[in-house]
Amino acid sequence: MDTDDNAAHRRFAKRFAPPMGLYVIALMVMIPQIRGADSVATRVALALMPLLPLGWAIVELVRHVSSLDEMQRRQHFESGGIAGLLTSLLVFSWTFMEMAGLPPFPAVLVLPTFCAIFLVRYWQMSRQTA
Repeated sequence: MDTDDNAAHRRFAKRFAPPMGLYVIALMVMIPQIRGADSVATRVALALMPLLPLGWAIVELVRHVSSLDEMQRRQHFESGGIAGLLTSLLVFSWTFMEMAGLPPFPAVLVLPTFCAIFLVRYWQMSRQTA
């Protein structure tokens, strides 16, 4: 990785950290208050609150991928496609296994599963091209 790549990754980290920090804060505010909220509208607003910083994070991620060269962009998109397909297959398979008596798949684990598969595949691809 040359210095331009390092600079781009540092820029991305600086732009990505604030929305993720706000996301963590939003979760810390939302989780304890959501069950105690009186109205459905308040509970819905609290439940959707963490999506605002996630939207900002997505904008920064798209900006970062757009700034990459063609090979890095291909690695990101291929890793994302494979992660999406494998995550979908896992969740779909688990749904059938629920009929066999397994507990429900926690929806909160879908994104971390996708991210873990993405990172493993991206790491594999970057090692092949290094």
